[in-house]
Order: sequence, then structure tokens, then C-alpha cells
Amino acid sequence: MDVKDLNIGIALNVSVFFLGFVAPGFLIFYLLSPSLFMALDFWKLFMLATSITVPTFVLHLMMALCIYFSLQEHFPNYVHKWGGPREWYIRVGFGNSINMYGVALLIWIFDFGVKGFAVCCTINIAISSLMEFRHFIRFARDPEGFNYGFLPSLPTFIR
Repeated sequence: MDVKDLNIGIALNVSVFFLGFVAPGFLIFYLLSPSLFMALDFWKLFMLATSITVPTFVLHLMMALCIYFSLQEHFPNYVHKWGGPREWYIRVGFGNSINMYGVALLIWIFDFGVKGFAVCCTINIAISSLMEFRHFIRFARDPEGFNYGFLPSLPTFIR
């Protein structure tokens, strides 16, 4: 693949993957265990780093999917405004990156260990779930006028 073949959709997907999974996972893993971070080879570190960040992403993405199925049943004419898997991936990935960098900041400031990380991730999942549910309530109240309030033209970027 040549750089000139790269379009905005591919660049956005790669950016979300790197900023939402890889980079915060590396940072959190380094903050939790610097000696192990230095001792591991790249691919083992890559797998551990992404496994640290994936649970917060997957639960939020699954909630978006469940809401989508509910919207198909109750608002079939407006379900397209909720977006599809690509839009969810971008939205949830950017949200996950912000949340995971926040978790890394808390680990660094308060010198949390693994327990502190687990508590932060649990709180992160709870807040993300509440935000997704808030979007669902806003959608249910006014499906015609609904937008996420950020990147309203997201579908045009990824098509």
C-alpha cells in the first residue's frame, strides 16, 4: 500500500486503533510495570497493551449494538441516525482513548497499582455506559433532531 492510496477513512480507522488501544495500553503498562515493559519484546508488549484497553472498548461497543437492535424495533425509520458499526468504532474508539489516557494520568498522579487500575477501569466502564445510555434517551425523546453533538458528518469521513 502506497501513501497516495491512503484515504481519510483508512487513516481515521488506523488513528483510532493506535490512539484508542495501542498507545494508551503501552503507557498504562509502562506505568504499572516499567521493568517488565522494558524486558518484553514488541509483540508480547503489543498483545498485553491492547488487552489492557480492549475491555473498556468492547463493553461500550456491545452496548451500542444492543441499543441499535432496540432502535430497530422501536424507531425503524430513524435507526440510520444511530449509525452503524464503523461509526460506533470511531466514536467509541475516540472516547476510549480519552478515557484510557485519563486512567493513565490517575495512575501516574496517585501512583496506583493494578488494583487502582482495575477500579479506574470499572469507573470508566460505568461512566461510558451512562453516556451511551444518555445518548439513547436523547434519541428516544427526539429521533428526528438527534445528533451526537460532535462530528455530525462522521459518516462522510469513513465512506
